[in-house]
Amino acid sequence: MADAQEIRGTKKQRVIGTRFRLELIFLLVFSVVLIAAARFQWVSLDLTEVMGFVTGAFCVWLVTHGNIWSWPN
Repeated sequence: MADAQEIRGTKKQRVIGTRFRLELIFLLVFSVVLIAAARFQWVSLDLTEVMGFVTGAFCVWLVTHGNIWSWPN
């Protein structure tokens, strides 16, 4: 039978995993909306500026989560 420490650890991991997924979904949806807004000229931003912002935001998100993908070779 698992002790209380192991049960709390797995519950905490599930909460972190859920938060991770929600942040990623929000980032992707926001990026798609911003790219579409630039593409159809709903905002006065160039597509290059929007892509720079999106990739920068994604990079910051990766760094804050300590992901190895934030350090390409």
